[in-house]
Amino acid sequence: MNGNEQQPEVPRWAPYLDPYRDAVDRFGPSFEATLWANERFQTIRFQVFCSLFDFTDATIIDAGAGDGALARYLHEQKIYARRYLGLEAMPEMAERAASMAPPNATHKVADFATDPSAFVLDGAAPTVIVFSGSLNTFTQRLALETLDRAWAATGGALLFNFLSTRTDKAGPAGDTGPANRFDPLVLLDWALAKTLSVAFRQDYLRGHDATIAMYRDAD
Repeated sequence: MNGNEQQPEVPRWAPYLDPYRDAVDRFGPSFEATLWANERFQTIRFQVFCSLFDFTDATIIDAGAGDGALARYLHEQKIYARRYLGLEAMPEMAERAASMAPPNATHKVADFATDPSAFVLDGAAPTVIVFSGSLNTFTQRLALETLDRAWAATGGALLFNFLSTRTDKAGPAGDTGPANRFDPLVLLDWALAKTLSVAFRQDYLRGHDATIAMYRDAD
């Protein structure tokens, strides 16, 4: 199943969406509008996800899917999901993602921070929910509130990355633009309070980025 699940346009007033709305208005529905530094950094983050979770035959919700790059990356790597749903607040980006979607991937216009039904896939809990860069414009408090709901909704695992405060902030990845950095110890403490089955990586991109994976198999 390919395509786009039509939803009403997300209002602009949500402040964490404003940088993306401005980017789409400036660049159109393009890679630049995702606010990633470059495609290589994006790919590295996807590689880290794949080192922490086997997406084969999984049902996936990609919260903040942008132009659907994760779905295409998995397909290119011959990692075939049973079902993929990309949530994207910018309608133009969701439409672009739908036009390039691999088999079994669909895209839905939704603000996952406020939509209580966003983390349900075909009426059931997904195998895994992922956030790749999509928490960056949130405050740390809003990120944790959103992750709380995602953890409650996932059937198997929750994976998310974020810009870390535990870095020297030097080099090409140091300028975060509208993005916020989070304290990895706070997020790890939150994760470990939910499950003892937690993986953490900050050994890539010179420590500017961190990834946490949480698994329900230890509950």
